[in-house]
Amino acid sequence: MGKLIRVASFFVLSVFLLSMITIKPAEVKSVGYAKAAPAEKMAVTPAGYDDIGDILTQLNFNADVIQESDLSDLAKLKQYEVVYINCSAGLDNYVTTAASVLNQYVKEGGVIYASDYANYLIQTAFPGKINFYGQGSDTTGSSARIGSAGKVTAKIVDSGLASILGKTSAEVNFDLGSWAVIDSAGSGTKVHVTGPVSIYDSGTGGYSQEYMDELSKLDYSNPKAIEDFYAKYQSGTSSSSSSTQEKPYVVSFSEGEGEVLYTSFHNEAQKTTDMEKLVNWFAVRTRASKLARATGALVSGDDVVLQEVVDTINQGGEKSYTFNATGEADFKVILNFGGSAIDISVTDSKGSSVAEQSVTTPPYTKEVDAKEGKYTIKLKGTEIPSANYPFVLTISGAQAAAADPIYESTSTSSDTGTTLEQGIKDKIISFLKKVALYAGIGFLGIIVLIVLIIVLVKRSHRKKNQTQPPATPPAQPPTTPPVAK
Repeated sequence: MGKLIRVASFFVLSVFLLSMITIKPAEVKSVGYAKAAPAEKMAVTPAGYDDIGDILTQLNFNADVIQESDLSDLAKLKQYEVVYINCSAGLDNYVTTAASVLNQYVKEGGVIYASDYANYLIQTAFPGKINFYGQGSDTTGSSARIGSAGKVTAKIVDSGLASILGKTSAEVNFDLGSWAVIDSAGSGTKVHVTGPVSIYDSGTGGYSQEYMDELSKLDYSNPKAIEDFYAKYQSGTSSSSSSTQEKPYVVSFSEGEGEVLYTSFHNEAQKTTDMEKLVNWFAVRTRASKLARATGALVSGDDVVLQEVVDTINQGGEKSYTFNATGEADFKVILNFGGSAIDISVTDSKGSSVAEQSVTTPPYTKEVDAKEGKYTIKLKGTEIPSANYPFVLTISGAQAAAADPIYESTSTSSDTGTTLEQGIKDKIISFLKKVALYAGIGFLGIIVLIVLIIVLVKRSHRKKNQTQPPATPPAQPPTTPPVAK
């Protein structure tokens, strides 16, 4: 009997411990320099010529819509960690009131994404960070808006971004002319993408008033309207483009505790496949800005950042990146993310394992005794809290440690859940797993309860039998001796 009770008790204890291990959420730890996690509170201005909000929705990033006038309200902006500012000619109306507010917001740790016609607002808020075309003699920002329409081949000069794309070039389509041209990057400003710029000059200082009027009324949700507009003005812009020069397309810079990312191209109606990947990266890089800064703070001494990859991963997804080492100096691998669990493995050029770890308490760092050749770094999302979860992978060390980079197509990486639909699917699967878990625990609990009841009933029955007095045998009738005959 005692043995059965011990077995039942063991079952109850096992079920309890199983539920604790499975249900308890993973702890999230930060590195202490800045909030070492992707931003959760985000805002976006209404769609204009750009619609970065649509990209955020596709990535399953939740952002509140604020008005352009809210850019002048510091208290409003400080409710958010990141503010995405769409391209809109209406932004010029708020330069006087919003520029100083945006400057203070970023200095105090805010992060901004801005595109194209936000140029005048950005150059006023952060003087010297981006030098726009013709801005020296311009008080309205319009002199920079002279880019010509057409498809171009851009150069990816950010090695981390090139690692994500798997190449150093990208096809970019400017649906419309009159986009803001960056002349040069200011001191401390990082250039991510460059490309040829055909500068439109009609001989009278820019586009005609008719062109600008039609441009302001263009319906960007109607691809046919865009095509017709482009066809109408194509001959004029083509014959009037005076020169082609290599200029920055995408730049970023720090100001105080925050950061700004600015791009001349954006979420166009007729964007190329490369542009789609780049625009997605804009959204991810901005959201992960503080995480990237926290990771960069881990690079100490004379070391520098040799390669910074800001990307996303999903539950069960796999990503692969390469680093080409000279072997002349060692390097360090740093993996940082908000929490949960990501598996990392590092192999050298011969396929030998250098490191393998399931990271549950980021940041993870690994000193590599470098040899010449290509190192492969693979990641797998083993416990990811949401779809398209950002992470930062940084390679640091002496500049002599890095050889010319080798970029491989990312098609070999498998990563599911890159859309809103997949995010919903992940949540449904997670819910069903929890239901199955609770159902299983409940079923085991019922079995254990039944076993206990049976044991207790049998035990009670035996005790009852033991306490009853022994039954008195029935009296035997007296025996009569036989009578002799």
